[in-house]
Amino acid sequence: MWSLRCVIVMVALSLSCVADDCLGQMSRRDAANFQRQLRRRVAKDQAARYAIIEFLQRTSINQKGFDNERYDKLNKKASDVDGDNIAWLKRFEEEHGFPSAEQLDEESGEQLFLLIIHADRDPEFRRKILAHMKSEESAWPEKHINLLETRLAITEHTQLNIPDPDEK
Repeated sequence: MWSLRCVIVMVALSLSCVADDCLGQMSRRDAANFQRQLRRRVAKDQAARYAIIEFLQRTSINQKGFDNERYDKLNKKASDVDGDNIAWLKRFEEEHGFPSAEQLDEESGEQLFLLIIHADRDPEFRRKILAHMKSEESAWPEKHINLLETRLAITEHTQLNIPDPDEK
């Protein structure tokens, strides 16, 4: 009786995975939820950064009376948003794996990449993502891979090995 229950449960689980396309990939429901959260997180990311830009456009760092306290608060808010986004991305990656470019529409792919680029405080996580992006099954655009490699090199203060375009 026990083994029959196990077989029934296993068959039911495998059928639900096939129906939701979850064999090694996100289900359609997970992908839709991911994209909704992604849009919300990118909006917060951009709002925090635009607040800094707007502040700097209104004032000059060299100007007498520059509001360092306000500037620091704006930077802290952007940093907090980044930290929250990194934690969310890590949780998602642990639960579902990192999505391939093919699993996301173009806009979501760009939004996800923006959050990865802003994850400066966790270079180890970004190296893990970069390795995934470079894998054949990932299909991430070369421009994203190159930009992430450059950003990692800059934040880690490592030398870039950029080929000279004039050398053949």
